[in-house]
Amino acid sequence: MAVGQGCNRDGFRWCCGRWSDESKAQAVAVVLGPGVTVSALARRLGISPPQLFGWRKAFLKKQARTSRRARQPLHGGDRGR
Repeated sequence: MAVGQGCNRDGFRWCCGRWSDESKAQAVAVVLGPGVTVSALARRLGISPPQLFGWRKAFLKKQARTSRRARQPLHGGDRGR
């Protein structure tokens, strides 16, 4: 079965052989929730578990970078006041 542009797989957007960043983030959010395994969700989406593990790893790495930036002190301006 060929999947065309703008198709959905179980509520996740899949287009032209690629998953949108939004759908990847949605899949990661689902798999981080309670009661969902990477293998089960990957099977449901028709992808390999390592692909979903990769999305999760990239998402968590990006989240950690963002979190570290938010905790860094601001430089300049009102230092010491």
